[in-house]
Amino acid sequence: MSRIAIVGDVHGKIDLMLERTLELNVDVIMQVGDLGTFIFEERMDRAARKHDGIGNFVEYYSGKKQFPLPVYFIKGNHDDFNVLEEIKKGKIKNLNFMENGTVDNICGKLFGALGGNYSRTRYDFNHNNSQLHGKRRKHFNHQDVEALEKFSNIYAIIAHDCPNEVGIKNKFDESDCGSPEVRAMIEKIQPRFYFHGHHHCYTETMIGNTRAIGLGILEGETQSIYVLEN
Repeated sequence: MSRIAIVGDVHGKIDLMLERTLELNVDVIMQVGDLGTFIFEERMDRAARKHDGIGNFVEYYSGKKQFPLPVYFIKGNHDDFNVLEEIKKGKIKNLNFMENGTVDNICGKLFGALGGNYSRTRYDFNHNNSQLHGKRRKHFNHQDVEALEKFSNIYAIIAHDCPNEVGIKNKFDESDCGSPEVRAMIEKIQPRFYFHGHHHCYTETMIGNTRAIGLGILEGETQSIYVLEN
């Protein structure tokens, strides 16, 4: 039997993530975006700076420290996307970047990836549109969702943002957070689980036969780690 830790937003606190997950005797870590892949403070966005600075990802990037077990992760909206391009090429041992719309077989189960946050105004753009370049690489789009819809046997989707109607409200105007398109995808393919972060709070909602679980921020007060046993 294998144990997989699904971890919420980390924001550069890699040491803390490893400390807490290794205590749980897991075989694999999967992380829902905002890992905090910054190696230069000047490339951090304003929101990322609020999380106690750059964090210690740079020590793993440089090889000073190593990941002791396989870690799979997706992009968040607070990551260095140029660094993500390097990680795709296998630069860091045991660190595996899952690209949007792809599916990986991990411990005998299929896991789909949907990194980045939802933008209602940019969702319908294609990847080659300039509106999804530069810092706007932080968004997912319709092509990412449609790629996952082609699979009927996904066990779990590892995502950064949530589907709509899961009880998470915008802190500015109390509007409903999340993507109706993602909810429709879940209703269509019915994975066993849909994990996400981004909103820094723990939630559980059933969408048909799918358990949608939102994880808290790693250093926060709500549950930030969920262990799957296969």
